[in-house]
Amino acid sequence: MVKMKKVNSFVAAFLVLAAVFLYIRFVIYGAPRRPDIILITAHTLRPDHLSTYGYERIDTAAIDSLASKSTVSERAYCTTPIPAYGYASIITGRIPAFAVTQKDNKVLMNDSVKNLAERLSLEGYSTALIAADPSLLPLSGDYAKGFDIFLHSSSKLSEKDSASKNRILTDNALKTLKKLKRKGKPVFAWISYSLPIYPYDVPASFQKAKEEFPYDRQVLFLDEELSRLLNGLRRLRMVKSSLIIMTSATGESLGEHKEILHGIFLYDATTRVPLMFKLPKLSVGRKIKTISSHVDIAPTVLEVAGAKYDKNDFDGQSLLAQDGNGKTADRRLYLEATNSYNTFGWSPLAGMVWDRYKYMEAPQPELYDISLDQHELKNIIDDKPEKASAIRQELLKMIKERRPQLLEIMGKGPDPKSKADILIPYFVAARYLKEMNPELLIGLHEKLLEKDPTNKAMLFTLARICDAAGRPYSAQNYLVKLTALYEDFAPAWGFLGDIYNKQGKIEEAIRCYEKAVSISPDTPAALNNLAWLYAEKGENLQRALNYAERANELVKDHPSFIDTLAEIHIKMGNPAKGTELLRKALSLDPKSEYIKKRLGELETKK
Repeated sequence: MVKMKKVNSFVAAFLVLAAVFLYIRFVIYGAPRRPDIILITAHTLRPDHLSTYGYERIDTAAIDSLASKSTVSERAYCTTPIPAYGYASIITGRIPAFAVTQKDNKVLMNDSVKNLAERLSLEGYSTALIAADPSLLPLSGDYAKGFDIFLHSSSKLSEKDSASKNRILTDNALKTLKKLKRKGKPVFAWISYSLPIYPYDVPASFQKAKEEFPYDRQVLFLDEELSRLLNGLRRLRMVKSSLIIMTSATGESLGEHKEILHGIFLYDATTRVPLMFKLPKLSVGRKIKTISSHVDIAPTVLEVAGAKYDKNDFDGQSLLAQDGNGKTADRRLYLEATNSYNTFGWSPLAGMVWDRYKYMEAPQPELYDISLDQHELKNIIDDKPEKASAIRQELLKMIKERRPQLLEIMGKGPDPKSKADILIPYFVAARYLKEMNPELLIGLHEKLLEKDPTNKAMLFTLARICDAAGRPYSAQNYLVKLTALYEDFAPAWGFLGDIYNKQGKIEEAIRCYEKAVSISPDTPAALNNLAWLYAEKGENLQRALNYAERANELVKDHPSFIDTLAEIHIKMGNPAKGTELLRKALSLDPKSEYIKKRLGELETKK
């Protein structure tokens, strides 16, 4: 008994000393260091073109190596098959309806939604966004909100050598991580590759697997860059102790269902994405079969980082809760695609993945058993009407609660499937728009327009080609038809204003510009042109001043916009201000003969 008491006394003393040591360490050094977090995103990478997901044509060794140490989701989806929206969901954990707002062709991040960088900065993280091509991350300023460092590859590279930006990205990422590691703070780095991306070019120096078709060659090039990145992370000792997540903004259609690229349909070719995450200090690979999504990434990161967060702030759930055997709560994943409506005037699509089924709401609805029909070739909606009805009711309930705006346009326009024949020739023609003979392009688009007379994109493209080919009246006719069909399409009104302006039809031009500005108040070109016309007429000068000032706020240091502002001040009786602005415009565009002449007139008059 005496001996036992001595042992207990020793253990008690040891525990007290250990507690004191831990307390002193906490006071001096703070809480234990949180893990580094590396988020790697591809652009349009399909999981079924990676060897880790069973693809046999190529060997993606670097991705396989990461997967062997990671939890790999076998059924991961993006929220919508548009990359800009995919990136928004990844970095915020919200579906696009809450993460972004679309104005014309711009995708704007909602100020009310916090991204991962903002949240982790509050937890003491150093943050960095390193991108191959910032143009793929719309409104980079907002995406960069919360990031201490925002780097991107050189924009001076030619379009044909855009793939080289990804080599620069890898170099930039490793240099940045080395720099941040020296600060001693935990690191959150988002490394955004722009691969794969149409037309799937690779640098001339990349010789691997020339026999493969272009998409797979670019996947191999991406894998090579990931190999360099992971090797660099090992040298920095940032692999074992880090959370490493890899995914893609969207998938990519390679001709399935008559679609190339992405953005129209909700089939797995464009909505399925690779998703894997390697946990700190764990190197045991496993696969999960439960449905997962981009919106699950943010809560997963915050949970691993030990950050407090409100689950209601996210549309997803932590991936750590998912069971490898698929025994988690019944998951119902919402999908949508509005690009068919925004671009072509076709009906938008909404969908739901529920267990083994995928239902798509459209003028001609579809239901697939994706466990048996991976390529979605057999629509079984007539075979399983009760299942389709149950999923449809759940989908419509979700839309009413979370996406009521979608109800306003659902079913408007034809079903995209009925117009799919024009997709491939349209996108191929768009690829060579600058290289093909204009008359040949006009003939091709007119043939396509015969198949779809109200096609929004086709009418606008034809107007552009006709204008460039010196056929302004043909362009005018297409734009008049377009604005009659789609009265809320601001770019068409602005373009029609340009056509009338060139023809000297000032009143018609003003009417069109005013319409464009009423639909989209922040359209710089329409604001500037409208202000200039009012200044020339000497009418509505205060309104013209407001328009010109707004155009200059939206586009900084644009000589033509500054010139317009100068002219308005001159017409309002303030030549000194006008002279000051013209000098600024001339400093930005020293070769402008018009600005030189106007400035000379003012100085002579003075």
